[in-house]
Amino acid sequence: MEFLNNILKAFADPPEFGLLIAAFIMVAMAVLLPIPHFLWRAWPYRRDTFMSQFSEGSVKSYFELFFPSLLEKRSVKEGDYKNILLEHYNRAYGCRLFIVCYAIFMFLVLVGLGWITITIGINLKILNNKYPLPPMAVSAFMGGVMWVMFDQVRRCRSYDFTHHDVNGFIFRIVIAIPLGYSLTGLLANDVGVPAAFLLGAFPTNDLLSLVRRKIVKRFDIEETKDTAEKELMDLQGVNTKHYERFRDENINSILQIAYADPIDLSIRTNLNFAFIMDLKSQALLWIYVEKNIDLFREFSLRGAQEVSSLMEAAKGRAHPEASAEINAQAKLEADKTIDCLAKCLSQKLKDDFKKEHQCEIGIDIERECLLQILEQVAFDPHTEFLVLLW
Repeated sequence: MEFLNNILKAFADPPEFGLLIAAFIMVAMAVLLPIPHFLWRAWPYRRDTFMSQFSEGSVKSYFELFFPSLLEKRSVKEGDYKNILLEHYNRAYGCRLFIVCYAIFMFLVLVGLGWITITIGINLKILNNKYPLPPMAVSAFMGGVMWVMFDQVRRCRSYDFTHHDVNGFIFRIVIAIPLGYSLTGLLANDVGVPAAFLLGAFPTNDLLSLVRRKIVKRFDIEETKDTAEKELMDLQGVNTKHYERFRDENINSILQIAYADPIDLSIRTNLNFAFIMDLKSQALLWIYVEKNIDLFREFSLRGAQEVSSLMEAAKGRAHPEASAEINAQAKLEADKTIDCLAKCLSQKLKDDFKKEHQCEIGIDIERECLLQILEQVAFDPHTEFLVLLW
C-alpha cells in the first residue's frame, strides 16, 4: 500500500513523473510493436507471395512426395490442392504460433522496463522504494533490449520473422543480466556498467561463443570443431550466414538438404524458395558424385535438374513439341557431352588417386557406368519433383 501511495503522490506532481512514464511507454512500444506489425502487414504478404509460386499440379506432386498419407485420408478434387496447401501453411507456420511466445516476451519486457522505471524514479527522489535495481543489472538488461530492438528492425525489413526468433528474444532478455555480470566481472570495476550495456551490440551467438572460449581456456577443455560448414560450402551460393541458418534448423549435411521438404526449409530459414530449390538440385547431384561436382559444373551440369535435361536429350526427348530432326541433334550433342564427361572424370580420378597414394591406377569410367550414375540422379523422385515445379 505504501508503494502505491508513493506512485499516486508522484502522479500529483506530473512534470518529472509524467516524463518518466512517457519514456517507459515509448520504449515499451518500440520493443513490443514490431512483432504485431509484422503479423498484421508483412506476414500475409509473405504468405500470399509464397502461395503464388505454385500451380495445382506442383502442389499435388508436393503432397504425393512429402505427405502421401494426407491425400489418402482426404478425397481431394482437382482444383482443391492449393487450398489444402494454404491450410497446411496456416497450421504449420500460422500466426497462432506467436501467441504464447509473444505473451512471455511482452511480460518479461514490461516487468523489466517497469522495474527500471521505478529504479530511475527512486534515484530522482520521485519514488520511495527499498528495492531498486543495481546499476549493473539496469545496464545489462537495457543492453539486451538494445539488441532485441535492433534485431527486430533488421528482421522486419527482410520479412525474416518466425516464432523461433521470438523465443530467441526471450532467451536474450532472460540471460541479459546474469551474462552481463559474468562477462563484466573479468573487467575493471569502473568499466563494468558501461560494458554490460555495450554487450547489446553483439548477437547472442557471438556472446555464447565468447563464453565458450573463456570456459575452454579457463578449464582447459578441448573444443569440438564443426565440420558441417565445410561440407555445405561445396554447394554454390552457400556462405557462412546461410550455414548458420541451416544449422539453426538442424540441417548439418548436404544429404539433409537433398531430401528436405523445400517448402518447410524455405519458411524455416526464410531463404528464397527458388534458392532452396537450386540448393536441393545441387545436393541431389552431390550425394552421388561428392567432390567431383566441380567437374560436372564445367559441363553445365550444376545439379540434378540439369542432369535430368541431359538424360531427356540423350533419350531423344529434349523438346517434345519439336521436330524429330531437332531432337536427334540434341541427342547427338548429349551423347558427346556424356562421352567427354566420362573421359574427364576418369582422368580426374586417376590424378586424385596418384596425388593421394603416390601411384597410378589404370581404371577408366565407362560410358555405361556414368549413365548409371546420371540415371540415378535424373530419375530420383525428388529430382522429378524439382523438374515439375521448375
